[in-house]
Order: sequence, then structure tokens, then C-alpha cells
Amino acid sequence: MLLHPDSRKLYGGSEDRPDTADANESGLHVLDPADGTLRGSVTQAPGPTGAPGRRAVRQLIAPLPGDGVVFSYPLRGIGTAKDGDAAAAGAWVPGGGVTDAAPGVTPGTVLVAQGSVLSEVDIATAAVRRTLTLDGGDGFAVDAARRSRSGSPTPTTARCTGSTPPPSS
Repeated sequence: MLLHPDSRKLYGGSEDRPDTADANESGLHVLDPADGTLRGSVTQAPGPTGAPGRRAVRQLIAPLPGDGVVFSYPLRGIGTAKDGDAAAAGAWVPGGGVTDAAPGVTPGTVLVAQGSVLSEVDIATAAVRRTLTLDGGDGFAVDAARRSRSGSPTPTTARCTGSTPPPSS
């Protein structure tokens, strides 16, 4: 769940539950935070060939300016949508399945883990801008409070959450 800081809309992602064969709950859902009523759903996002299809939303990554969210969907999808959209915009990250994602360290980007490979990718195209390989693990965290001289969170604050911690810097 993500309460959008600007629009104050509540966003939630879901997968389909096999025990509810009569309904498919997968997608991005927009709720009224006051009473929990459903305002809308975005269930379509591009697949690996660009063709739209029903997609589960596995992780909400970050709010978009004004309204909407950036989210990840299986296996390598990075999508964006807001309340009222008929379908999400999205692209597939090259390489293996995405195991974790977080807001990027520069505007217009997200960080994705693909096993031990951490990449900064463009939100709109999923083009990889730069990568870092961490020993072990398939998740990470970014310390947004520490800033580089440019004002961006420092990439060196990436931390592996797997079984073998990365060397300290």
C-alpha cells in the first residue's frame, strides 16, 4: 500500500488468488483512504513484447509527481499508472527476473536487483544506466538521508540483504 503524498489517494497492488476462480484481483488498485472504497483499477500493462496483458502488481516502488505510482510486475516489468488510466505504461528490464526494487538515485530512475546485480534503470524505457554486482543476496536498501554532493542519495549506500554482506566501504 502507498498513500500518495500529493493526491492523498491510496494505491495497492495485488496478485490473483487461486481460491477465487470467479474473479481476478491482479493489478493496481486505487482506494479512497477515508473509507477504503475502490476508486479504480489498472489491470493491463505491457509484457516482454510490448503487448498489453493482465499483470499482477508485486511491489509499489515510488509515487509519481502529482499522482500515480511506479511499480514492479513479474518477471521484469517496471510500470507507471495513476487513477483513471485505462492501462499502465511500462517496459521490461533486460536480464534475469527482478527480485527487489526501490526508488532510483537520480530523477526518472528506479533501482532493481536481479539476484546479485543491482541496476539503475530508466522508468520509461527500462534501459540500464549503470550496474553494480554485490556478493550474495537478492535485495537491497538505499539510505536516502545520506546525500552526495549532487544532492542524490549515494549509490554506495546500497546494502545487500542476502546471506553474504557486501564488503564495507
